[in-house]
Amino acid sequence: MINPQNFRNLVRVLERLREKTVQAGCKNDLLNKRVLLASISSRKIGEFIGCSHQTVNRTASRLLAICKDSPDIGLLDLSDSDLMRLFYPKMINKMMPKRRPPIALIINEAAKRPKKLGLKIKTIYLSYRAQDPSTALSISHFYFLVRQEIKQSKLEYLFEYEPGEVLCADYAGIKLIYYPESPQKPELLDVFVAVWGYSNRMFAVASKRHTTNDWVRGFAKAFTHFDVCPCVVQFDNGEMVKKSGLVATLTEQAQCMAWHYDLMVDTSQIGSPRQNAKAEKAFNIYQIECWCPCVNYILRLLNRLMCTCYLR
Repeated sequence: MINPQNFRNLVRVLERLREKTVQAGCKNDLLNKRVLLASISSRKIGEFIGCSHQTVNRTASRLLAICKDSPDIGLLDLSDSDLMRLFYPKMINKMMPKRRPPIALIINEAAKRPKKLGLKIKTIYLSYRAQDPSTALSISHFYFLVRQEIKQSKLEYLFEYEPGEVLCADYAGIKLIYYPESPQKPELLDVFVAVWGYSNRMFAVASKRHTTNDWVRGFAKAFTHFDVCPCVVQFDNGEMVKKSGLVATLTEQAQCMAWHYDLMVDTSQIGSPRQNAKAEKAFNIYQIECWCPCVNYILRLLNRLMCTCYLR
């Protein structure tokens, strides 16, 4: 059976379709399911809500019958239990003698940063069970309900980019070991990685330092390699930023680069991989395809290989 939250979303969609149909000139008494679902199929609605198309059809028929009897009823103003009881009058709610998990407390503790300051779910369960063991859920049932609630309340964002819109860049956390001909002491090189948001095409270049000038050189070499400039470049609030904030203050070199290439600059927080996920994913690909093979079996050739592949 559909859960109350998804059922409310389904009723909201169908009610919106009914309002649009009535505003288009169709009378409420003559409205039927075929007219209601003329602009979108029940299968599309079911995929969007997360239920079967049979449930959408049954709910649509029941909604039209309720609105014909009571046109001014506010369906979305009802509580979840009253809304379910209105559409399913024969439904019997089984009373659970066990206490529900403290979902609000669990979500608040999980949102604390750093994570070590928040209470673990196991600790919350032990406190919950200590209050009254006779009405407490088993630990497996407790975890099941917690996972179900968190899955419904979790939000995910999907960013879509246009071709040539965004170039994400950052310095990798790993370093290359460079063996110059003289002196013989090896050097550690930082790796600048840039990746396009749309095509995921990558570019990497090594540098001896990690300064603002190295950032600008890395972008210039990436633009030369791709033979095109993006509309927006994205990087973290590091050496290219004078003062971080909601609107970061860029350094003079970064401002000159943006003016010279006629592009916009977008920044993200340091140590926040999710804010620059494209560049973080490029690091993983670079580490697997380039860095690991170099470390494994061509340590003696790094002086020639890196000069050829990255330092030009």
